[in-house]
Amino acid sequence: MVGNGLTDDRTDMIGMFEYWWHHGLISDETLGSGLEVCLGTSLIHPSPECQKIWIKAAMEKGNIDVYSIYTPPCEEGTPYARGLKRSRRPLMLPPYDPCTAFYSTNYLNTPEVQRAMHANVSGIIEYPWVMCNNPIHDNWTTDTPIASMLPIYKELIGAGLKVWVYSGDIDTTVPLSSTRRSLAALGLPVKTSWYPWYMVPTEVGGWSMEYEGLTFVTVRGAGH
Repeated sequence: MVGNGLTDDRTDMIGMFEYWWHHGLISDETLGSGLEVCLGTSLIHPSPECQKIWIKAAMEKGNIDVYSIYTPPCEEGTPYARGLKRSRRPLMLPPYDPCTAFYSTNYLNTPEVQRAMHANVSGIIEYPWVMCNNPIHDNWTTDTPIASMLPIYKELIGAGLKVWVYSGDIDTTVPLSSTRRSLAALGLPVKTSWYPWYMVPTEVGGWSMEYEGLTFVTVRGAGH
């Protein structure tokens, strides 16, 4: 099972720029230059020329929650953030909270929590826990300039394993258009073409299609 996962640098890159453009987040110029310059570069470590285009795209997108484009971004202390805390009720599913990462980071840096988890028990680690480790990300290298999980998927499917891939359809970081393009590049036979699935008899929960050995599902209104 893989959720909103990077799959193949080239096809993911195409799908990202297409998603941003189709949702009105970037300009025609940025779409064109992105597809022209960025397709031969890594998603993790894009070339300097591609990095400039990514920066421009980020400026055009503005202050949005890139993991859930229709949700206000997390801003601690705003009426929205306070309202989310007040809106929680027993036996009811709470609304999506864009500040979840902020809460979990604070929680996991609490000394009592770290002691309970037997984390940093020596106390010699001076830096705080973070959800994403930027030094590891920035210094990560690979033998190939373009990374791809497609050979791994083929190997797993060839061994008889069933693969289930899902995407939230309002995530811009690894959008469903990227995953659709990447999975199509596998060239697997299609068993069941695109169809809606339902949470209740009258409400569409998302869409799905089934390949030989792999099922792809989107979740309507879900982010990263």
